[in-house]
Amino acid sequence: MRMSGSEPKSANGYTLTELLVVLLILSIALGGSVMFSLGRAGKASLPRLSSQVASLIGSASTRSVLTQREVLVVIDPVTNEISTIAEDLISVPERFSIEIITAKSELLGERRAAIRFFPEGGSTGGSIRLSDAGNAVSIEVDWLTSRVSIVEDPDASR
Repeated sequence: MRMSGSEPKSANGYTLTELLVVLLILSIALGGSVMFSLGRAGKASLPRLSSQVASLIGSASTRSVLTQREVLVVIDPVTNEISTIAEDLISVPERFSIEIITAKSELLGERRAAIRFFPEGGSTGGSIRLSDAGNAVSIEVDWLTSRVSIVEDPDASR
């Protein structure tokens, strides 16, 4: 004869405490990985920065053709900003230096210069050199086709 109170309890399932401990461990792991990825995203790398600049230049060229108006990409090595007259702006971190080679007609005062894109698809052309500690990249714009290319600078010690 069995008594209802004498049956051993089943070991199936988890207690509330065990579930809370697992959730705590998962939240700590997830929080740590998010903080790690945010820390890495805040540090701009030269390849990522050069891709952003090339993208901004390419969109300026496309905008010029689509709107049938000239579009300027303005480069300011003093404030470390690259922008279009519209709304696009890239603030280059201070650890990077910027050098620009462009047509003399596109010098905007003593410190700023521009690359101008024409509605027909051409541009004044030029080159933007980005460098940091020992690494350098040039973003080159072909004057005839406005083709944008990224070239690693072999002479980074310049």
